[in-house]
Amino acid sequence: MNRLLPGQLQIGHLGKSSIFAATGLATRAVIQAVYLLLMSRWLGATGYGIFAGSVALAILASPLASWGMPVLLAKWVAREHRHMGGMWATALLQVAVVGSLLVILLMATSLIVHQPLGLRIMFLLGLSELVCLPIAQVAASQCFAIEHGSASLGAVCLIPAFRLLAGVLAFSAGFVGTPSNAVVTHFAGSLLGCVASIWLVRVVAAWPAWHMRAPLRDSLRQGGVYAVGGLVGTSYLEVDKVLMLQLLGGAAVGPYTVAFRVISLFGMPVSALMSATLPRLMASYRTPAQARIFGLVVSSAFLYGCGAGLAILVVSPIIPMVFGAGFSESVRYSLLFVPWPILFALHQAYAARVTACDRQHARVLIEGIVLILMIASDVVLLNRLGPDASIIVLLSAEATMALGCWFVGRNAVRLLS
Repeated sequence: MNRLLPGQLQIGHLGKSSIFAATGLATRAVIQAVYLLLMSRWLGATGYGIFAGSVALAILASPLASWGMPVLLAKWVAREHRHMGGMWATALLQVAVVGSLLVILLMATSLIVHQPLGLRIMFLLGLSELVCLPIAQVAASQCFAIEHGSASLGAVCLIPAFRLLAGVLAFSAGFVGTPSNAVVTHFAGSLLGCVASIWLVRVVAAWPAWHMRAPLRDSLRQGGVYAVGGLVGTSYLEVDKVLMLQLLGGAAVGPYTVAFRVISLFGMPVSALMSATLPRLMASYRTPAQARIFGLVVSSAFLYGCGAGLAILVVSPIIPMVFGAGFSESVRYSLLFVPWPILFALHQAYAARVTACDRQHARVLIEGIVLILMIASDVVLLNRLGPDASIIVLLSAEATMALGCWFVGRNAVRLLS
């Protein structure tokens, strides 16, 4: 298999990819902000809390749906583009199989935890988050892997855009603002966005090459560690809402979730930077170019995190003006989140280096242990401190994961030198 030479790893081209990724995620952030505004206004604080908590339950398992395929695409297709048709077919099959199993698991879990929404509604929510969304995500990863910036920009926006369109149409048509109706429109937008993402990959890359796909057993085996890594690396951002819905109710989840969704928009440029640079970090593994690229990544992420923290101070007071008086408590929550963009940026940067240095097992171990500690801490503290406990726990978790990944990445680089 051909490898990219160090001389080919030009920061200028990497910068262009990062700009496209950041633009795509910034656009998606704007779309999601409008969608958040629409849903919170349509459903009210309690209704939105039930909707958000139910979505969070499905999102917990969503990193498993593609079973590591976004990273495998970055690892294989970025090094040799002839794999893209076969890997795209492998990705679609893998999401269909794993996602369907996770939908069944979601419905069983809903019965156990006495989810407020019925099984039919949770089934639609499961299809939205565990089948449609992962397909769009691997479509974006395919575009990132072949460094087609404009296509990757579009791919990350398709499902949010169609969800917003479906929500606007339902609201305009006079549908009653209930969590169940919100889920139906959520599913309709997800399905349309999923179909559009498959068509986009066909335009810029290729149709799925089913005859070249990897055996499902092999792709599942190779993607397992990345799937678990994705689970522990992203679910920690959603697990508190599921626990809060069970322990404190929808009225508490609504204002907290609005604050978190607003603040999480500031993390999207960091995610864009990691998506754009991970294929290059992997391709430059064991070469001097990786240290140069990583230095640029971590310094950029840190500076952005500092700027985002200052921006939160400006944005927080206007949340009730935008979302309504029922979300006045969101102001205090968002101010407590001010350090989060810095800690999140450092965590993601150091974690990306661990992955690129083939130390994914160590990353999974670090993030998995922290996730377990987060769940235990939330269970103990939520009833005592309310939603404030989730913020304290999340900030502590980000700092711990950043420190752990920094230590592992530093040792991995030393062993190679």
